[in-house]
Amino acid sequence: MLSELTSSMQRALTVIGTVYLILTVAIATILCIVTFFLIRMGVEFFRFRERRTLLCPETGHFALVRIGAVRAAVSSLLDDPHLRVRDCSLWPERQGCRQECLLWIRV
Repeated sequence: MLSELTSSMQRALTVIGTVYLILTVAIATILCIVTFFLIRMGVEFFRFRERRTLLCPETGHFALVRIGAVRAAVSSLLDDPHLRVRDCSLWPERQGCRQECLLWIRV
């Protein structure tokens, strides 16, 4: 009877150990994937957070432009970042522009 109890206990401990191993591998994999995407978002955020001097194709003048860095970072998770002008030195007079100046930025 004692040997049956010992063998049952060994099977139970083996199952529990296997479950813990699977959970540990799954959590480690998820953490690696999340870390990869967070690093990618951080790189894109720091890449687009500074003001830039761009040539406005509509006026032919240079303008100081600030790009929406958070939007670029979040949108870069699955594809190239989606860029939008957040602030421009030619605004408010030309605020409704088509933001074609963004085409000159290498993504």
